[in-house]
Amino acid sequence: MFAHAGYPLIRELGWLGVDLFFVLSGFLITSLLIEERRATGGIDLARFWGRRLLRLMPTYWLYILGLSLLMAFGGGWTREVGGWTPGAYLRSLWFYYSNYAPLGVWEYQPLGVHLWSLAVEEQFYVLWPIFMTFIPGGAAATTAAWLIFGAMVSRNLFLSPFPEYSLDTRGVSIVLGCAVALSLAHWPRLGARLRRRGVVEGAALGCFALGVIVSGAKANHLFGMGGVFRLFLPIFSVGFAVLAASIWEGATGPVVRFLSWPPLVYLGRISYGIYLYHLLALHLMAHIPREFHASHPYLSDFVGFLVFTTTTLALAVLSYRLIETRFLRLKAHLKPRTVDRGEDFHPPRPQGGFLSEGRLVQG
Repeated sequence: MFAHAGYPLIRELGWLGVDLFFVLSGFLITSLLIEERRATGGIDLARFWGRRLLRLMPTYWLYILGLSLLMAFGGGWTREVGGWTPGAYLRSLWFYYSNYAPLGVWEYQPLGVHLWSLAVEEQFYVLWPIFMTFIPGGAAATTAAWLIFGAMVSRNLFLSPFPEYSLDTRGVSIVLGCAVALSLAHWPRLGARLRRRGVVEGAALGCFALGVIVSGAKANHLFGMGGVFRLFLPIFSVGFAVLAASIWEGATGPVVRFLSWPPLVYLGRISYGIYLYHLLALHLMAHIPREFHASHPYLSDFVGFLVFTTTTLALAVLSYRLIETRFLRLKAHLKPRTVDRGEDFHPPRPQGGFLSEGRLVQG
């Protein structure tokens, strides 16, 4: 949110929010698929895809419908950009392949800039469960996932320019999350090591320190974004994966207690709407009169911040209560057939923790 709003320092590292989510998504989805296969002997692809559809698509399609109507009535561009017409771009939004649109398109339709990451996620949801279904569990799947991760990292080093938004490049974070989840299932002793005191704090501190270094290097033009993604994204992803896996395994400590703070838990619950609607709120903030900003710059920035955050949160809360919860109730009917524990089930961990209480797994 704040990176897209252009706030200093944060804008240099805003992309990390997406990659943290990619790691978390790969880890959680793979863990849930492992538990389903253990409990039922297989993976019901239709039910998995049905649960994803009910969780994500209604709210997303409502946003896309509004964007489509806006463009139909002249709120966008009318000429071809990089071989893509407005109609081609809209089709890519409806069918989740906008991450392959030319970057110039987004200059003419800023309300769709952030939707590339949802396209990457949806492509992952389609492909990865098929992989999990047909690749035997245990060492075979774990080894295959690490080989895919290593191949992607190696390939990314030699790509120039770096395709920042494609599944086969930026998806390296998702694959790492998947590989770590498979490793935990195959080597249970790994979980005990990740539960040790200080692991979560060490991973968080390491990611923060690396973030400061990368932010400074990028601000001083030592690296472009392509270089950052090629060289540093895998390292950040490892830190994020250690964080997710440690908390899942029941680690405790100040970081876990902070993340278990009820306001943050609720933000996690409505985070899909926050991400989806925040550029719309940013667009409203941009309509603060220029004269007011020129005469009262600090007050204008403060008012803009309030408009941005409160509008985003209000839209997300309304979306969650009026739309998402209705489809979440339907989603409950698509639990694995022989398991009465729901998609959010995983085996109890020795130490507890907010992940193992199902709070972050809610989405």
